[in-house]
Amino acid sequence: MMTPFGHHPNGQLLPSPGMAWGHYPQRRMPNASSVNWARWSRLFRKSLATLPSLQEQQRNLRLSKFAQSCQARITELGKIHRVDLAPLIEGVRAQISLRGLTEASALELTALVTETARRALGKKAYLVQLMAIRVLLDCALAQMQTGEGKTLVVGLAAAVAALAGVPVIVITANDYLVSRDRELIAPLFEALGLSHAEVLRESTPEERRSSYGQSICYCTAKELGFDYLRDQANRSAESISVNRQLTTLLMNEGDLTPSMMPMLRGLCMAIVDEADSILLDEAVTPLILSKAVKDEAQLARLRQAMDYAKQLWPKTHYTVQGSLRTCQLTTQGQEELSRCCEARPLQQVSDNVWSQERLREELVVSALCALKVYQVDRDYVIRDGELKMIDQPTGRVAEGRKWSGGIHQLLELKERLEPSAQTETMAQISYQMLFPRFLRLCGVSGSLVEAQAELKSVYKLDTINIPLNTPSRRKGFESQLFANRQEKWEAVIKLCQALHTKGRPILLGTDSVAAARTLSRLLHSAKLEHRLLTAAQDADEAKVVSLAGSRGAITITTNLAGRGTDIHIDSEIEQLGGLAVISCYLNSERRIDRQLIGRAARQGQRGSSHCFISLDDPLFIKTVPVWLERVLRVRIAKSGAKAWPWLVRAAQWIEESKASRQRLQLLENQLAKEKLLAMAGRGE
Repeated sequence: MMTPFGHHPNGQLLPSPGMAWGHYPQRRMPNASSVNWARWSRLFRKSLATLPSLQEQQRNLRLSKFAQSCQARITELGKIHRVDLAPLIEGVRAQISLRGLTEASALELTALVTETARRALGKKAYLVQLMAIRVLLDCALAQMQTGEGKTLVVGLAAAVAALAGVPVIVITANDYLVSRDRELIAPLFEALGLSHAEVLRESTPEERRSSYGQSICYCTAKELGFDYLRDQANRSAESISVNRQLTTLLMNEGDLTPSMMPMLRGLCMAIVDEADSILLDEAVTPLILSKAVKDEAQLARLRQAMDYAKQLWPKTHYTVQGSLRTCQLTTQGQEELSRCCEARPLQQVSDNVWSQERLREELVVSALCALKVYQVDRDYVIRDGELKMIDQPTGRVAEGRKWSGGIHQLLELKERLEPSAQTETMAQISYQMLFPRFLRLCGVSGSLVEAQAELKSVYKLDTINIPLNTPSRRKGFESQLFANRQEKWEAVIKLCQALHTKGRPILLGTDSVAAARTLSRLLHSAKLEHRLLTAAQDADEAKVVSLAGSRGAITITTNLAGRGTDIHIDSEIEQLGGLAVISCYLNSERRIDRQLIGRAARQGQRGSSHCFISLDDPLFIKTVPVWLERVLRVRIAKSGAKAWPWLVRAAQWIEESKASRQRLQLLENQLAKEKLLAMAGRGE
């Protein structure tokens, strides 16, 4: 059952810093035992996902009635002079301060905010957008397709909540979207008298405190997570639990320094844009607050480990486990490593690491992973003489992030770069541990339904699919399976030539920087002009993606690079058939494929989607047995490329299940660790 959006689940009024909630409101995490129940719940809900739900029908009816009533009230408010809207808003806010956000006051406030937006922004909210606003106020997740106005929905919901007295943090994918989205909605916030600000990567501590202190703050999940870790580290170090006013008084007396003041005002309410990317795809990547340390001895060990690793032979001394992204020493490899260590130089004798079997094997396995598993232009790029991680879900450079356990320094040694300083962990947290701490959490994205069971289990959030405002006119073609990549690329180039002749814009999706560059070379050979957008050019991604809808444009992207930037097409392009999206690979999860496909045919426009895959793509290498691969190659050789929907679905189901289990296992481990720390007196 959906949480009544007027009150907190505990029956209390809306959360905000103060006497009732404390100076730093947040929710305590559940214990580890609840996750085991969540695992059963996830599997059970998944098995019933296709059955009709009476509760779901009743919920959709309630949403529709709310939106229709709100739309009727907006029509009435449209006849009122703008000067008379302010007293109406203040009247509703006074009611909320006394009774909480009731059904009637929420409807009235939503209508007032939406009408103000129409006048301030020139944007009229559709019925489906009003439904989505209600979903967010209900502390749930709204699935809205690409081009349905998610940015406006998030801004309107944030304004309603802020007017109700709740500090709101709007979280999105990157700094560009933080600034763009806030600037887009800023006239509405100013018309309503709401303060607003943003937190960017380069923001100073003083700027961050000021921004979080506003009614509405826009930021990325990473910046929020690190600021929360800094707050927790300061609280643990100083054991200070006073409200902000008392903190200011103590500062005037010289007892506290500005650095000891918390960055945030607590975790009252978060609205997560691109929720699936943040809550699922990035859930297994921990945020680690660390400090640089100079450890010459460890660096010497890493250099030695790299030397030893280069002396080992594949298959004879070690095996590469690609699906697990690791290496394993064979018995012969362990013996060879032991002989290498016994013959090490005299200056290394004092380092007893090499005399301990487990420690030396861990170091050498890490070096083997750096050499054989991690690949340039797929896992990392070299930019301005620095090695930078590629964020796999988005294809963007992960600024400020490094691999732990010496992997980053080993990769730098592999690429003959100067090794960067190692880091010492001060505190860490994952999004799975961070976001459930918000007293009110909601979000929106274009692809959530496939993962609704996991989102319910981990974050206790319902997922509601919002209908399209205008029926889709996208023409989807079945996936074509080829025997190898060469045949696949030939088919892709042939289709690009045919579409380009008609003048249709083309968006090509690839799974790595290397694949994007290969496709770029083939397009050059075919004399087809194009733009290439990879993790190495992510600074220009918004500009490149925004031009992808022009006549005859061909754009190559890696994964979801450019996500969040609209691709506009004019009436001439729509008459030609609209944007053509060509996926040159399959993701491990269906919802990520839909994100790319959703680029075409937005808001009822024309468009098409195509998918070309081969048996040597990573997804099939990991999931298809060797005997089945041989059978399929014979069939393809006889009859040519065909659609094999059962094979595609099975491969993705295997990977989806594996990824979900991995995220759930990580959460269980984190909760168990928290429980141990609490028993030792070092927990929350």
